[in-house]
Amino acid sequence: MAQAVEYYRPNYDDERVKCEDFISQYEDPGMEADATHGKTKYMVQMQNISNNRGKVIQIEVGDLEQHFRGDPAFVDRVARNTKRYISLFSEIIDKLMPERTMPPPDGYEESVSSIIFKQRMENIQANKEKNDANYRTIEDPRDKLAPQMARNYELYIIRGPEEKSHELKMREIHAETIGSLVTFRGIVTKCTEVRPSIEVACYSCESCGNESYQTVPGKQFTPLVDCPSLKCIKDEVKGKLYLQVRGSKFVSYQDVKVQELSDQVPVGHVPRTLNLQVKGLLVNKCTPGDIVEVTGIHMPAPYSGFRGMRAGLIHDTFIEPFKIKKEKKTYKELNISPQLEEEIETEKREHKDTMYQRLAESIGPEIYGHIDIKKSLLLSMVGGVTKIMKDGMKIRGNVNCLMMGDPGVAKSQLLKLVANLAPRGIYTTGKGSSGVGLTAAVIRDPLTKELILEGGALVLADMGVCCIDEFDKMDETDRTNIHEVMEQQTVSIAKAGMTCSLNARTTVLAAANPVYGRYNTKLSVNQNINLPAALMSRFDIIFLMLDRANEEHDAKLAKHVAYVHQNSCPPKLAFQPYSHDFIRGFISTVVGIEPIIPKDIHNFIVSSYVDQKQKISSRDNYKNSNNYITPRTLLGIIRISQAVAKIRQSTTVSQDDVEEALRLMESARESVDKEKDKDERMNEIFNEKTDSLSKIFSLIREVCSGEPGQSAKYSKIEKAVVGKGGFTQEDFFTTLEQYQKLNVLYICKTTETISLL
Repeated sequence: MAQAVEYYRPNYDDERVKCEDFISQYEDPGMEADATHGKTKYMVQMQNISNNRGKVIQIEVGDLEQHFRGDPAFVDRVARNTKRYISLFSEIIDKLMPERTMPPPDGYEESVSSIIFKQRMENIQANKEKNDANYRTIEDPRDKLAPQMARNYELYIIRGPEEKSHELKMREIHAETIGSLVTFRGIVTKCTEVRPSIEVACYSCESCGNESYQTVPGKQFTPLVDCPSLKCIKDEVKGKLYLQVRGSKFVSYQDVKVQELSDQVPVGHVPRTLNLQVKGLLVNKCTPGDIVEVTGIHMPAPYSGFRGMRAGLIHDTFIEPFKIKKEKKTYKELNISPQLEEEIETEKREHKDTMYQRLAESIGPEIYGHIDIKKSLLLSMVGGVTKIMKDGMKIRGNVNCLMMGDPGVAKSQLLKLVANLAPRGIYTTGKGSSGVGLTAAVIRDPLTKELILEGGALVLADMGVCCIDEFDKMDETDRTNIHEVMEQQTVSIAKAGMTCSLNARTTVLAAANPVYGRYNTKLSVNQNINLPAALMSRFDIIFLMLDRANEEHDAKLAKHVAYVHQNSCPPKLAFQPYSHDFIRGFISTVVGIEPIIPKDIHNFIVSSYVDQKQKISSRDNYKNSNNYITPRTLLGIIRISQAVAKIRQSTTVSQDDVEEALRLMESARESVDKEKDKDERMNEIFNEKTDSLSKIFSLIREVCSGEPGQSAKYSKIEKAVVGKGGFTQEDFFTTLEQYQKLNVLYICKTTETISLL
């Protein structure tokens, strides 16, 4: 026979004694002694509340564990039945609240509910002295007249930063945690407007004039109908009650939706969400896009109306938060430890001239080469200076960067590194995100039934970095939504009668693959990547990353990769690579610098821009050029120069900064054009027969695309090109030869087939 399980039923009178002992006796040895209460931590907090020097009392679970070392079961009961113990601690605090010891601070205004409560207590005391039987005579007015009316503080039970072991994943918050204190992390996706929520309803009787109070524990309540005063009961008169808004107590209320972090979502699963019902001083503590650590009570919420009929016994859940802490902040909000700050200052002094190179090499040292690309990513995270003119026109300071090229050259790895490195970074893919997923969506708030905006990836990355992989795979309608974000830094919405603009002050880092798998140097960048020129011009730096056969380079790359796999660390550099915390902290110290451009440097930038445009325009193959020089290029030079000056911790842009910006842009331009200049014969063929070779390759691709495996018989392709296409046999052979050298197609002599790679 199975043994019966004994459940412990706590005696709440004894629990009150323990709560009172903790509040009145617990001493914090690390705090400074108070003149009145010494080191009694919570009595000092209560004295500050009484003197109107504070509004929050935070009871830490670690303090409970230290005070009740001999009774760990009590701490466990507090953590598992937090809502009940919040009421117990509140009763004790009301009982032990000390008297005011100093006048209120300048500018302090007493709340309306507190004034009304004091008047109500005075009336009750006067009626008690008169011995008037028409009114209730009570011993402790606070117990009968809604104690929330007299409370000018908010009580929270939280976990300290050292209690990381109690942190749960969102998928671990389920039925067993109902009523318990939970701590988890997530990303904020939606915040509603802050609205007043009634906490204590005040009623006035039209017959006897008595005031009645009703505590409202949740979102819904049933208003009182009959007057509870002794006069109405004695006279058998059902006095009608009217809700007195002025005498009721309201608190600020906000709904926040938190989504599961991407690294906690199992493969093939949809991210889960939790709703936070934020009240009081915790409202407006976060915005969409913030990664937050939340501590609160996991509470059930039954469905109502027709939804309740359909749901049956199923309940919805929400979190009543006690603590909301931002995890991923902007650089300006980043908290740097004193040790890290000292290390950064030391490196600035000792390696002032080489910090730029060292920081760039510290970004992904496991990835071989690409030093100029790493420098560009570093400058993108630092950014230039945003200018706002007197007439409201805004010139962005963010440096947008595009990486394009063959698969397997570490484009995605670099993007993920930056997303993890930036304090506020979002990583997404173009194919998996719609225009609404990237910008914003108009949804209906289930609570108020009003239309509200829910931010997408670009809005969530406001004041941060948005890394978009597979940038070329987006639909045309989705791609047009990014034009405004990349230049105007806003997202304009005109849907369902709602017209507004959202801030999207984000740096866009994108990666794109060629349309047909391999980059074809005979075509322009737009044809290879399938991006319009209007969008390409919004990128300040465009790098082409190709995987071409080079024995020396391939040997070094293979040795580097093998070393990383063997030792689980990158090969040793000339210095110890900086950690992510160091890079993050360094950028936070320089991002606020606003370098100015002297007049002589201004003239140098103008002349360099004119020379570049003339150089591009004078080329014989300008119409087929892979690069464009536009006025946005001039702004890009200025932004990159300012970012280089920030890394030097300089308030003035020097000529060396401008030359570095020009060198990076020229390096990016050469990375696009150098493949065509390597082989003089290919260059000559390209200049003479570009149109015919491209048309022939289009016919070859059209025939192969319609066959299984993108392979077709040689005779079938030759018939389509030479017979129906009208091209010569020599042109057909030349096209096959050139595109086979480019690793775009493969000719199998055994099966006599041509395959697209």
